[in-house]
Amino acid sequence: KGVIIYGGINFPGHAASIGLSYPNAVCDIWDYILGNDIADGQNLISLNPVNNSTMEMVSDLIKEIGNAFGSKYVHVGGEKVPSFAWTESKNWNEIKKFMNEHQFQTTSSLEKYLNYKTQNAAIESGFTPIIYQEVFENYGSKTNSIVHIWKNKDQIQKAVKTGYKV
Repeated sequence: KGVIIYGGINFPGHAASIGLSYPNAVCDIWDYILGNDIADGQNLISLNPVNNSTMEMVSDLIKEIGNAFGSKYVHVGGEKVPSFAWTESKNWNEIKKFMNEHQFQTTSSLEKYLNYKTQNAAIESGFTPIIYQEVFENYGSKTNSIVHIWKNKDQIQKAVKTGYKV
């Protein structure tokens, strides 16, 4: 009964604002954005999966947001990363090496990895992660996450049948 208010973040895409405080936590794709005159290009900035401190920052941020709102829920997003946000970044050579070391064949596999890591960070901090339906549909998710269905209501039944709360 009542309203539950919880905080949220958008990872692994839409991370430009994080780059202002943690420049090494995001990929540097500004040359590509400016060279291609991409409107609203800041929404193409993604987390840098290679930097060891990136996931530490994500975990700390989840704790801070969760504690600030006093809720057991934290929306951890699952914002899509266009593959060129990694492949056209100045970090691409490092990312390719990281992908090879972890046997990721595609950037979608890398995105799935980051989504799992973000959900795990919420769970390890004592919060229930809420994820966008795209994570459920495309990347797999942890069944103790809650799926935020926002565009395809047919997914409600599918998510519930496979053990998720929505």
